[in-house]
Amino acid sequence: ACARSPGGHRWQDGVRLLEEMRSSNNTACAPDVVAYTAAIAGCSEAGEYNRAMELIGQMRREGIRPNVVTFSAVINACASASANA
Repeated sequence: ACARSPGGHRWQDGVRLLEEMRSSNNTACAPDVVAYTAAIAGCSEAGEYNRAMELIGQMRREGIRPNVVTFSAVINACASASANA
């Protein structure tokens, strides 16, 4: 929904929030699978497929295990990127 809002740049807000969560010293605000999945899905919806792939890599490097919803968002990003190539 954020990606489809007028202007289509709300995905950047989601990624920015994720980055703020990562830089916080408060472990209660650390990003989790839900935060990463939302950011990945937002990037995919906005056509930012490379950014979505970067986020899944970053997520895994941080030791956060993707779940079925995460993989679904990544598959959607790959399929959309392929269709738009």
